[in-house]
Amino acid sequence: MSNLDLFELVEPKGFSPEMAASTDERFNEAFERIRDLEGRPAQTAPPPSSQESLLKQNAYWVFPVLTLTLGSGFIFSFFHWFFADLVEHQIDAKLTESKLIGPNNDIQAINIEVRENTTKLNMLIDLLKPQISQRLRNAASLSPEQFQKELPQVKAAVALAKQEQLREPEETINSLGKQAIDLANVQSDIRNVAWQTATEILNYRSFLNVPPREALAIAPLPGNQAWQYGVLGTPGKPLPSFAFTEVLGVPSRMAARFDRIGEDKNQALQRGPLYLIGTGGATILDNMFLRNVVFQNVEIHYSGAQIDLKNVTFVNCTFVIDNNLPGRELGNKMLASNSVSFKNGD
Repeated sequence: MSNLDLFELVEPKGFSPEMAASTDERFNEAFERIRDLEGRPAQTAPPPSSQESLLKQNAYWVFPVLTLTLGSGFIFSFFHWFFADLVEHQIDAKLTESKLIGPNNDIQAINIEVRENTTKLNMLIDLLKPQISQRLRNAASLSPEQFQKELPQVKAAVALAKQEQLREPEETINSLGKQAIDLANVQSDIRNVAWQTATEILNYRSFLNVPPREALAIAPLPGNQAWQYGVLGTPGKPLPSFAFTEVLGVPSRMAARFDRIGEDKNQALQRGPLYLIGTGGATILDNMFLRNVVFQNVEIHYSGAQIDLKNVTFVNCTFVIDNNLPGRELGNKMLASNSVSFKNGD
């Protein structure tokens, strides 16, 4: 039996033809509305905002990456703090073990270490002093060919001997100086090295010198005397400071002089001091006449010009002398004696 048959057989109680017509009209009206709705264009939901769409579209990877980044930063900060603190504690522990830090041990420990190192160095130098002396004596007996090869070592040994104030025999130093000066006269590659070595030996030879006994008692010239001296200085360096011996009254021909050659500022005076003592600073010997002059700790310059020295003593001086014939001759004179008398030119 079909649904239509059932509808036709089952008739509601009190159902009349007027009610059937009204029902048909209502169904028709409903069907009309449905057809109207079906004919209208479909309405779509409004599109989500760009931010919401981006988050929704990338939610599958944005949130995991964000979580990982924040987590990594936290982990890095933790480990950085942990290991920095650990390293700092280890450094403090090492310094404490070394007694380099602490409220009372830092400066004291450093001073102790410096004294210990200084003591060890002094002990080492004391052990080397005999070796330095032996090296200089051996070098003095070398042949010219062998000595030439040893020039740098000789220069270093002489400088160290002066530094440590070793007083080697004058004969040894004189022999070393003569060999170095001879090699400085040779036109070869070792010329400059030989002259540097010779100058170092002259410096050491001057260290060995002592002032004359008559020059040991010095005092400023009394105010009623007017002795004058023409000292030459070097640019940028102070002149030596001068004093006079207490012995006043020697004849002028015997008195100390320091003038340009051909001049005598004190010729009108009958008597004068025996010695003139210059200390410190620097001076030039070129074109000068000097008599009875003692230089102590003075830088001496000489380029080879005319010069006249009579009884001049160099004590612990340093020399800046040109490597020429007058310079080498002056060097040999200084090696041979404490008191130097040397003349170059008319």
